[in-house]
Amino acid sequence: MNGWERLLDREARRTSRTGRPFTVLRIAPPGRPDAEEMERLLAVVEGELRKSDIVCELSGEVVAMLIDTAEHHAPAVLERLGAAFRKAQLIFELRFAWASVGPMHEPCWERAWRMAGALLVANTAAA
Repeated sequence: MNGWERLLDREARRTSRTGRPFTVLRIAPPGRPDAEEMERLLAVVEGELRKSDIVCELSGEVVAMLIDTAEHHAPAVLERLGAAFRKAQLIFELRFAWASVGPMHEPCWERAWRMAGALLVANTAAA
């Protein structure tokens, strides 16, 4: 289990105790951005999300764990991120996908991760 998976596992255990969901957000730039572009993307995402949210790069994606955020709140987060990306004048179009873990959502982080990945692939095919 890698560090990201350990964080997801820990948050899933907290969610099962508290009943408060969290959302896994996956952001994928097209192709493979260079290291400088990826750092810039990470900085924009970290600057827009709350300090309690967790953001990292994983296999060419920026991934985030939105703590105490249910799926229906994710579009507002994406609107804020979209505005920040436009302001930062990022040179690529980003694809987003998300899924939540907790009561009335996915039962485990693994299913949420796969669901978000499937949506990311579907968004790519539709583009």
